[in-house]
Amino acid sequence: MEPLPQFPVEDLQSICVHVLSNHHRGLCTCQNTEEVILFILYFPQTVVNRQWQGLPWEERVHLKSVLNNYTLQNHKNLPPFLRNKLVKLIVDIARHDWPHFYPDFFDTTLQVKIFNGYRNYLNLCIFSIAHS
Repeated sequence: MEPLPQFPVEDLQSICVHVLSNHHRGLCTCQNTEEVILFILYFPQTVVNRQWQGLPWEERVHLKSVLNNYTLQNHKNLPPFLRNKLVKLIVDIARHDWPHFYPDFFDTTLQVKIFNGYRNYLNLCIFSIAHS
């Protein structure tokens, strides 16, 4: 059996961000979408937990906005384990960047509940994970 090719971490990160940001276009049409998204979230999780401070500013902002947008757009359709993983990533980013580089974290989180009642639950998830 031939070994899998080695890809630079930057390429994997770009692929993951691209798939998450274009998920609504139906690029991921496989049967087990939840497992694919869980696998894809492994790479941003590694970047946030191990390499966040060394990441260029533009990539940090882009990853942060992709995760926020994806969570807000898809939280109703995601199973709880994926929603919680996304929220944990957003909270981990806030732990690194707040208050200097992510000053609007709490304001954004508080504004989530304005849209409709279901987003109140997302708001509670964000605050409970941030509190723990």
